[in-house]
Amino acid sequence: HALAAGAYKLPPESLIRSLDILSSTSGCTGGSLAGRGSLDDTTAVALRTAAEALLACLTPQLGSLSADVVVNALRVLATGKVEEQTYLDMLLSQLLVLLRRDKDTFGP
Repeated sequence: HALAAGAYKLPPESLIRSLDILSSTSGCTGGSLAGRGSLDDTTAVALRTAAEALLACLTPQLGSLSADVVVNALRVLATGKVEEQTYLDMLLSQLLVLLRRDKDTFGP
């Protein structure tokens, strides 16, 4: 809960790092969401709360985020079962912008 309560105080680099850590510890790394079903209720609520706070704080920096950060945000969104459609739309739109801008970033 501390991350969710203090996320707005973090600089952009720390927000991105927090999102990376959340992605790697929530069982959604390596292109897989295998850990999604194994979270207990308390952990799932904590993950969702932290994910929502981080996503809200990252929104103003969306245009400067790399494809890796956007993908991690999507993984955390799915694993945390964040129900806010706006975050999904926003992240997918940014991924499309990045795909069109720099196709070399994305592999087969």
